[in-house]
Amino acid sequence: MSDDLAELRQYVVEEIVETREPIFFGELVYMVTEITRATDSSEDPRRRARDVAAQLVREGTLRPGEHTGGTFVPWPTGPEESADRILAAVDALIRDNVQPLPGQVCYLDLPAR
Repeated sequence: MSDDLAELRQYVVEEIVETREPIFFGELVYMVTEITRATDSSEDPRRRARDVAAQLVREGTLRPGEHTGGTFVPWPTGPEESADRILAAVDALIRDNVQPLPGQVCYLDLPAR
């Protein structure tokens, strides 16, 4: 997954820079599906996206938050607590067999914006 993680990190950062907008978790699920499509994996893409989001938040590449009224508002929690919150939210989606919609789980943005 480290090669996939490096490619996903680059893809996500480029997308946010290009669009000048944060991405919502469902977009990350799509990106994970696109990047890992060539690999033989029966793992749920929501679970892989969950792990990627948590890792990128922990390492400081991305910061999670809410996006309301055209404004991104970062969560007031630190990287570890934020990553744990993402893990729990996605686990609930998977348990309930729900696909993420905008506003569910979180939005992800670059830390220096």
